[in-house]
Amino acid sequence: MLKPYTLWAVKLTCENSARLTILKMGRGIRSLHMIAATAPMLGGVALMDGLRETLRGWPPPAYGDVAFGWGEMFVPFAMSIATASLAIICYRSLFAMIERLASKQKWQRFSC
Repeated sequence: MLKPYTLWAVKLTCENSARLTILKMGRGIRSLHMIAATAPMLGGVALMDGLRETLRGWPPPAYGDVAFGWGEMFVPFAMSIATASLAIICYRSLFAMIERLASKQKWQRFSC
């Protein structure tokens, strides 16, 4: 037969575990949000720098040129958009998991 303090101890342990999980999950969420916010801007700066370098060597690339063409200036911007998209997806899913866990913890706290 379980004693009432045993059930109380188990409940308290579960609540502490939930708090610790929320704390661990929330540690890097701000930096992930900043990565998602600044990556496109850095890619835009790299795009402008690539445009400057491309315009400096003005003769347009000939047919069959692979390296140092006009398309290379878009690579940093495309990489930054991919990085920002991945960071936003990870941020949103992690934030939703934290909110869901926090709402369940609050609900359990007020149910007693």
